[in-house]
Amino acid sequence: MDNMSADSPIHEILHIFLGSMSRFNPNLFYQLVSSVEQLPDYDYRSKFFPNRTISDIDEEIFVEELAKHLTGDSSLLDNLDKNILNKILYYI
Repeated sequence: MDNMSADSPIHEILHIFLGSMSRFNPNLFYQLVSSVEQLPDYDYRSKFFPNRTISDIDEEIFVEELAKHLTGDSSLLDNLDKNILNKILYYI
């Protein structure tokens, strides 16, 4: 609770919605989620998720960015192609 922010509830529910994307469009899901590995601060951010697989870390960071985007904060998703962003929102 001490680390909660305005986007925290959205962050948690997005895991459920991304699960739908991973089932119905796994290629898009893995492409998007693994894209966070290209972030300049990826190594730093990944340290906040010890004892997790790379795919789990990637999903956590992606969900952080998606939650920021949906709450109007600056996010890496702001630079995504509109068609890809529409696909993400479709699954949500």
